[in-house]
Amino acid sequence: MRRGVAYVLGGGGGGGGGGGGGSSSRGGGGGGAGGRLYLQPSGLVNGFPWPLLRGPAFLPTLLASGSDSGLVPLAPDGSSDPTAAEMADVVERYYEVLDENNQGVIGMGENDTGATFAGIGEPTFRLDEICDAARIIHERRHGVPLRLVTTMLPADVGGADDVAQRIADARISDVTINLCAENPKAFQTCTDALVEQYTLENPNEAKHAVPVPTDAFANICALIEALSTRGVAVECCAVEAPGASTANTRALAEALGATSFRTRSYHP
Repeated sequence: MRRGVAYVLGGGGGGGGGGGGGSSSRGGGGGGAGGRLYLQPSGLVNGFPWPLLRGPAFLPTLLASGSDSGLVPLAPDGSSDPTAAEMADVVERYYEVLDENNQGVIGMGENDTGATFAGIGEPTFRLDEICDAARIIHERRHGVPLRLVTTMLPADVGGADDVAQRIADARISDVTINLCAENPKAFQTCTDALVEQYTLENPNEAKHAVPVPTDAFANICALIEALSTRGVAVECCAVEAPGASTANTRALAEALGATSFRTRSYHP
């Protein structure tokens, strides 16, 4: 499993260059201020990598997109997860490159797509480093919008209220949650099937996966509610997979306080 990497999605153009500590970011162009910057803080997964939710053909497509856009290591030797400072340096260099190519933020920042903590691994395994990186980023560039994508909270990261407060305190304004089912039974069925698939298809990588927490569904629902009450914008996403009820999942997300909902395509 690839560990800390950075990549830009959103079209051609742009430029490249190294950040502090040997970090670098390439790519650009397209949507917003040079495309959307993604940072993968960790390659560790809860049971399975989240792209499996979107079908067996999706992960190869995602990896190809990242490579084409300039996917590069965040840590200097490319073999370890990045520090908060390394992630912040990549964001700073990204904005410097945009300025150098006359693609910088304009006006009140309406074209600023900011940076997203996401990736194939579960970012919240390294929530402390993400929050520290967010603080460094905002010290340098006050208005940068930051987003976090999560599928389920690791067992040892803390309760939903604590996690939500840390995210809000770090001024991460948006959180996208991959909500794979509308009730505990459907969630268990979905995750069990994906863990089995991952184990069969990638046995060497799967043995490093962390087991899906027993209270994962309850915690992710509690997180939606806790974030919403703290003023963090929550987007929930559901995949139009065979047998899935996206309408029921939408109803759950909205009842918990999500501010937006999006369906994603399935790639068999």
